[in-house]
Amino acid sequence: MSSDERIYIGSYEEFGYFQQHADSGYQYVSLKEKIANFDFQSDEIWSIVEYNKHIYFQSFSSFFVYDGKTVKGSKDSSYPLNLMKINGQLFSQSAHLGLQSFDGNTFTQILDRTMLDGDDVVAMLPLASDFLIATRNKGLYVYDSKKVKRFYTEVDKELFAYSINRAIMTQDSSYILGTLSNGIYAIDKHGKLLWQSNVDTKLINNTILGMYCDLENNIWLALDNGIAKVYNNTNILFYEPINPRLGMVYDVLFEDELTYIASNQGLYIYDNKRKGELHPILGEQTWSIDRFEGQIVCGHNKGAYLVEGKKTDILSLEGGGATSIKQVYYCGENILIQSSYIFFNIYKLVGGKWHFFSSLTNFRQIIKSFEMDAHGNIWAKHMHKGMYRFRLNKEMNQAIDIHYYPHLEKKENGKINVMKIGGRIVFSDESLFYTYDDINDSIVPYKQLNEDLKDIADTYRVVEIDQKDAWFISNGCYSYVKNVDGRFVIMQQIALNSSMSPVEEHGNALVDHKNHCSYLTLNGGLIKFTHDFDEKNISPKLYFSLITFFDHKADVWKPLNQKSKITYAYNNFRVDLANPIFDQDHYSIRYILQGLPDSKYNKLEEYASQEFLRLPYGKYVFRAQIVDIHQKVIDEIEYSFEILRPIYLSNWALTLYIVLLVLLFYWGQKYISRRKTRLIEAQNQSYVRAMEQQEKQLIKLQNLELEEEINIKSRELSSIAMVNIANRDLLTEVIDELLRQKKQGLFSKKHLEKVVAMMENSIRTSDDDQNLFQMNFDRVQEKFFNDLKSNFPDLTPTDLRLCAYLRLNLSSKDISRLMNISIRGVEAGRYRLRKKFTLHSSQSLTGFILEFKP
Repeated sequence: MSSDERIYIGSYEEFGYFQQHADSGYQYVSLKEKIANFDFQSDEIWSIVEYNKHIYFQSFSSFFVYDGKTVKGSKDSSYPLNLMKINGQLFSQSAHLGLQSFDGNTFTQILDRTMLDGDDVVAMLPLASDFLIATRNKGLYVYDSKKVKRFYTEVDKELFAYSINRAIMTQDSSYILGTLSNGIYAIDKHGKLLWQSNVDTKLINNTILGMYCDLENNIWLALDNGIAKVYNNTNILFYEPINPRLGMVYDVLFEDELTYIASNQGLYIYDNKRKGELHPILGEQTWSIDRFEGQIVCGHNKGAYLVEGKKTDILSLEGGGATSIKQVYYCGENILIQSSYIFFNIYKLVGGKWHFFSSLTNFRQIIKSFEMDAHGNIWAKHMHKGMYRFRLNKEMNQAIDIHYYPHLEKKENGKINVMKIGGRIVFSDESLFYTYDDINDSIVPYKQLNEDLKDIADTYRVVEIDQKDAWFISNGCYSYVKNVDGRFVIMQQIALNSSMSPVEEHGNALVDHKNHCSYLTLNGGLIKFTHDFDEKNISPKLYFSLITFFDHKADVWKPLNQKSKITYAYNNFRVDLANPIFDQDHYSIRYILQGLPDSKYNKLEEYASQEFLRLPYGKYVFRAQIVDIHQKVIDEIEYSFEILRPIYLSNWALTLYIVLLVLLFYWGQKYISRRKTRLIEAQNQSYVRAMEQQEKQLIKLQNLELEEEINIKSRELSSIAMVNIANRDLLTEVIDELLRQKKQGLFSKKHLEKVVAMMENSIRTSDDDQNLFQMNFDRVQEKFFNDLKSNFPDLTPTDLRLCAYLRLNLSSKDISRLMNISIRGVEAGRYRLRKKFTLHSSQSLTGFILEFKP
């Protein structure tokens, strides 16, 4: 980033800059196009330096100068390998001639290669009034502008072997040397090694291609396979030995000459004077190590051991593994209480030495840890579920007043953690803190802790540093908590990844008051935490990195820190904040958009970006603040803008609305008048239609009555016709009988012929009556016939009569008599009608005819 706030970059035969634009963000501008008559020959840009208001781009065979308007390219036979700006001067290492100075136009040799043992200069740094020169394979030199001499360090052999590639000076005047094959080395101005970092100390790659020191004095590294950050300004140091592998560290004890480390792999010692490696003195799981009354007692998987120097002696193996050992005063005696896999053990001082005294054989439980309160109650956490409360009898050989707590409140998982804070017993169940109310003999929520530390309610151990400070240890996190004016405040948190986090709730903190630090146990190592660390914090500053208004289709970029008027279509607002302080555990960002109803400050979460959608028109002020843990404002920025009225609410639109309302009122009055007139006309027409409808309804009713009457008459005619047919049939039968008897000579011919003539005359009269019935019946059914014929034109007169008889619901026998056909003929006629009506086999023919309507 240059003084003109451009970002200059270079690559293979290409260089230019990025510049921010108010309406489109950063845009790239190529400078290659500005060079005239220059022949590029695989020129790759390796260094970019701002010098005397000009930008210099260096490649291995050329350099290019940009003055803000034009670009000039020059070939140089010395083949510069780099371009270094130190104390306002430019230097470059030539591929053939050695170290050169550069005045912006010409390279001048100042040191021959032979003066640096034939090696290349990769970096130059200030050293008091002189220059510190770093060469690739020959170490460091001091140059005072006249002569050069070697600068010796404690790591010269390593620097010669691993090749220096980059070098920088930090904010505290330390020198960081980046190598090609072994990470980085930090030395002071006397050449003493301060620290180093490589893949053995968790650096992801050993090849250093670039380095930068930020405002907080942390080191950023460009590596072969990514970017790394080395915390150079921190009170946290990690210790993770490669050999031997410690496993899960449970406890640490620091002595003048030896350091003891207890882990799940055993008990190790470290010689503080001779340094060297760790050495095991006990195998298997070792739970604890501590000094009680001048003696070191170790809690081991097999039991309790006394440790003196590098030697161990058995103190007691009663009950198996010694999971926790605490020194307490009970009934006026100084004793040790030890929990185990089976029961508790009691130890007493005899002649200044700890000796096994008794076991609480009536209390057999697998206890993980315990605490004793001020009333002598022992609160014991079961290894898997719940906890117990009991007391010791006066003889200290039995547990009395035993109470079991399977869970706290309504929790069913049964996990209860037991701790002590300021002499007060505290419990947690991963969701809340609790404490013991001895007055009411009950366990109640700890209101103060739940209000202040609700985010770490899964704390399973508390280690007090002093009366105000303590470590709260939870799953994957160590929290440094301070009591400030009666409130618990998290001052710093150390979050751990899954590979380093203590397993199965075995995290621990060991306080070294002499050296003002704490040691935190890890899975495979330790953290050293310095309490009163003078951290060189830079007051964090907030910046707007991007302000955008959008309509879900396109973005409108607006100039930063300027008042803006935004059309209503782009009433969605997004703001991106920038804060170049990367590790500020003590700070948070909050924001407010003034102009919204009930607006208030909200905490900005993980991403420094916030959106406000569908904002109503009006004036707004977005304000963001950085605040510390006490909510003190450290820095504040704001941005004002106005969402304009939508087009439909603009002044001319409102004027148009008023005109339209007047016209609408006028048109409305006319419309109402016309509507009244039309309403009266409509009412009159409705009255006429109602009268006509009533008349039609009356006619319809009359027609229905008439039709019903016709049906009745038809039935009556049918009945009469049936009687006539029956009489005719009877007469026919009588005639036949008389003629048969005539043949037999039972009657005289004269009288018989007279009787037969009278009967035949009656039959002819009946036939005439039948024809008259048929004519009247067809006349009565004329409308029905016409309706059928119009819908089914293929129907014959016989079909129509059959339909009429079926409509009267006559039987096939009666129909056959009326139609003078056989019953089979009637069935054939019915079948013929079903086909003409295209009826399905499941449909009734008589039902169809009865329901038929034109």
